[in-house]
Amino acid sequence: MNDSLYLKADSISFSYPDNGFSIQNLSLEVRRGSVVGLIGPNGSGKSTFLKVLAGLISPSAGTVSLMAKDLRSVSRSEIARLMAYLPQKIPLSFGHSVEEIVSYGRFPYQGIFGFLAHQDNEVIDRCLQQTQVKQLRHKPVHQISGGEQQRVYLASILAQEPAVLLLDEPTSGLDLHHQTVFHELLRSLSRQGMAIVSVTHELNQAAHFCHEILLMDGGRCVARGRPQQIFTREILEPVYGERIHIGKLPVTGQVFILPKGRE
Repeated sequence: MNDSLYLKADSISFSYPDNGFSIQNLSLEVRRGSVVGLIGPNGSGKSTFLKVLAGLISPSAGTVSLMAKDLRSVSRSEIARLMAYLPQKIPLSFGHSVEEIVSYGRFPYQGIFGFLAHQDNEVIDRCLQQTQVKQLRHKPVHQISGGEQQRVYLASILAQEPAVLLLDEPTSGLDLHHQTVFHELLRSLSRQGMAIVSVTHELNQAAHFCHEILLMDGGRCVARGRPQQIFTREILEPVYGERIHIGKLPVTGQVFILPKGRE
């Protein structure tokens, strides 16, 4: 296997017994330095697929490999050092400061007594700075805004220093400025070698910041490729059920997507 292939999903299927929803035959390769966007309508199975990639649920068929190892054979502590997962919603931690929340990301590296070493504190400081929450470090996390909380939890998983980052709608609570800052941070991390998979409904952000797109609908892969290959009317309109306008920004040449108004 190529050394740059950090995460691989091969023919993944999974079904929820209570409601019958399933994902079927999904495959994905995530390489060093790449940002992969999982897009699709609500209920298309994106979050379920991400949980399978994270090892939180086991597929009924297919395999997930992390650094060329079957994920089922990798210990949870080793997974935590190699891969970090940020879910859509995290239970609010009353009484804990921002700095304490971020420090929890160092748990996989702490010794038997759980003390933070000098290196741990350096990592925590860097992650607070990267996510622009350093000025909040002593504040209780329940006293800051939802967007600020989202950046704090991102800082916490970055403190794991993972090789692979899995994100489920990470910018849903952020304003436009912090969405852009967030995605610029992801691109910076990818340039440093991190492999990133992000579930998103922000098609324009995905077009601008992702190297590869996996479009899902009904638990299946509809299309996979570079943004310019996926963001076409022929591919998007059947999935989203809307007339779509696709253009290019005059300065950068980047693709942008807008729904057309109904007559």
